[in-house]
Amino acid sequence: MNKDYFRYLSVAIMFFFVWAIIHRPPVSQYINSLQAQSIMAMKGNDRLYAEIAEKAKQYEIPPQDAVIDRVWKAIPGYNSHFAP
Repeated sequence: MNKDYFRYLSVAIMFFFVWAIIHRPPVSQYINSLQAQSIMAMKGNDRLYAEIAEKAKQYEIPPQDAVIDRVWKAIPGYNSHFAP
């Protein structure tokens, strides 16, 4: 048998053991309690976020193409990627 067969077999056995450990009752209860205690990281109607979104329009810079400068030789363009 070649080494790849043993490698895949060992990975499969490790996944089985991890799956078996996670699905034991004490571990499952602990995971369920953590899920019940979790809270959402961001509220939909946050006052600060609304203010930032409103003022973002004032600071928006239009995209620019790259240019060749006499002194600096090359100035990269601004892509204007917007991350909502």
